[in-house]
Amino acid sequence: MVRDNFQILLELYYRPLRALSSVLDKGSVLFAVVAAVLANVLLATVLSGGLSAAVAKVRPRPGVAQPAPTDDEGDAPSGPQDLRGRLVEPYLDGPLSAAKVLVPVALFFVPAAIVIAGMIAGLGGAGVLLRRDYMPMLACALMVWTVSQVPAALAALAPGAAFAAVAGGQVLFLAYSAAAVRTVMGVNWGQAIGTTLLASIAMAAGQILYSALGNGAFIFASPFVLYYLYMMLNQDIRLMSGGLSSRQSLRRHLEASTLNPRDYDAHYQLGLIYQQRRNYPEAIARFEKAVEIEPREEADAHYQLGRIAREQKRHEDARKYFAAAVALDDKHCSSEVWRDLGATDFELGRLDVALAELEKYIDRRGYDAEGLYWLGMTLKKLGRAGDAREMFERSVEAARTAPSHRRRHTGRWGSLSQTELRK
Repeated sequence: MVRDNFQILLELYYRPLRALSSVLDKGSVLFAVVAAVLANVLLATVLSGGLSAAVAKVRPRPGVAQPAPTDDEGDAPSGPQDLRGRLVEPYLDGPLSAAKVLVPVALFFVPAAIVIAGMIAGLGGAGVLLRRDYMPMLACALMVWTVSQVPAALAALAPGAAFAAVAGGQVLFLAYSAAAVRTVMGVNWGQAIGTTLLASIAMAAGQILYSALGNGAFIFASPFVLYYLYMMLNQDIRLMSGGLSSRQSLRRHLEASTLNPRDYDAHYQLGLIYQQRRNYPEAIARFEKAVEIEPREEADAHYQLGRIAREQKRHEDARKYFAAAVALDDKHCSSEVWRDLGATDFELGRLDVALAELEKYIDRRGYDAEGLYWLGMTLKKLGRAGDAREMFERSVEAARTAPSHRRRHTGRWGSLSQTELRK
């Protein structure tokens, strides 16, 4: 276990997306905590042993007389030095600083990232997401914290580079965190970057609040308070702690099932897991294996391969897979295969074919906002402006009247249709 996690840690430097997926498969929260603390110890040791005189001015030692500032020093603005001091000081705040620096990450950044990603992408309620994804996100966040602090410690060895090294480590952490949010929550890059920036603001605000409490924060270390919180949140804590282990158990079970060379479903389910993480190379390999096992009976793997190809802008491949799925099951996935096939043909410029496919889909599901949008775009390209307007209006209405749990998804297509109507 330790060896696997150490290999994952090294892999984060040259294959971060694959390594983050491996954290979800084989990662250990305990290893991640220990590694992050040791990385902080390393950085704190370098900072405390190699600080320049400028740092000493920012953080004077109590009981030691300080020299009077010269005329040049007296006129210098103190703002940047104060900012630098706040950035470096947490690493020098006693023996427990290595662990205390991680408190804002665990208490503020990780929960904020999960909740914000859920709101942006419409993934579900905050309570459900926190129970399911807190431990996986925490493990990934602490692992990326480790790989961002080690280079910061090495950079801090250079004379006068302490502040730049710490700031660079924080920026590197945020860059890795965007990849972690994308992997754990299954969102796209834009949503992952936005989530990371907002979560970092929440972390900064939480850190300010935590610092403002001062010694009052130690009330949460009282045995009575801890026992009360444990009794009150016992069930939620157990559910949150099992989020990572349950995922790993499911994957191990599916991997064991693939030992049967004819087990289509195990490969297909593993493909869905990797697809949700946006680990497309692994997902494609699993779906292709499933197609190899059942080439003429199951449409699911063909359809998922088509969706991945379309997202990767491989439209010809996407069309091939969607056509194969249609040939196997004309009504696959509630006929959504016709919508995706029609949208792909639209993107390939085959407007007449796309029109027939999308009309067939809308005949079956006339309330689908996405299908109505693509049909409207096809009619617009064909010069049938009046019919296109009708489809866009129906798309807006379908998005507006969709069930509450579907509105975040359908809202995108309603907004796009509204934009086309304004044009």
